[in-house]
Amino acid sequence: MTESLDRTMNDTRFEELLGADPLSQDSDFLAATRATPEREAAWNLARNAELRLRGSLAAAAPSPDLLTKLMALPDVDGASEVADLSREAANNDWFRRFIPAAAMLVLALGMSWYLNLDAVLDPEIEQDLFSHIHAEEPFMNARRVQIDELNRHLEASLGAHLDSNAFTESLEVTFVKDCRVAKRVGTHLVVKGKEGPVNVIVLSDALVDSTTPIGDDKLSGRIARSGGTHTLVVIGDRQEPIDEYLRVLDSNLRWEY
Repeated sequence: MTESLDRTMNDTRFEELLGADPLSQDSDFLAATRATPEREAAWNLARNAELRLRGSLAAAAPSPDLLTKLMALPDVDGASEVADLSREAANNDWFRRFIPAAAMLVLALGMSWYLNLDAVLDPEIEQDLFSHIHAEEPFMNARRVQIDELNRHLEASLGAHLDSNAFTESLEVTFVKDCRVAKRVGTHLVVKGKEGPVNVIVLSDALVDSTTPIGDDKLSGRIARSGGTHTLVVIGDRQEPIDEYLRVLDSNLRWEY
């Protein structure tokens, strides 16, 4: 099978597709990523980098006024040459489209560094999270779990509880179980989403300093700090409003200790 994939998609073509969109769901591309261990390692690295970059760009997009100010910064040494080059390329449509995008990218990378938005999650922890979810999938009974049952698990394992209100009552929890994930004590619950199950894992200590995107070839999610010293993970179908689930859960999760 590996030899067949190598014949139909050589390394050069694979690298072109990987560079164009590492999050592509094209079946031939996904199959080719597993043709060799080297390709799969390159795909994982590129995919994680793309997810972090998109998260940083979304968090750091400047306002139009700020972008205008950035583009109007005063000349410094060597700026005259850059200005001459810009004037020469003024008639180039691609160049005009590139300037604002480049300014946004530079600003995003700068803010990402300042705010530590691009913190890299240990790949073993990310792999353990997804492995745990896939292993538990056959046991996720489709039954309604009441909030008092959910809170018994949270209080016993983590010293936490979820407020009972209109927001949390609208979450249709269908599975809850105490567990150990990434060598931490935690509680795994499943909420019925629009496109399928949305997995929520609450862990006993903090794994990240800031919200970090995670994903595999089927699912995507966010891992975030909660309550100062704990972790909240939300993972589901790529079409699910993961950030909304994260916001509702984190704003209603109370830590007793």
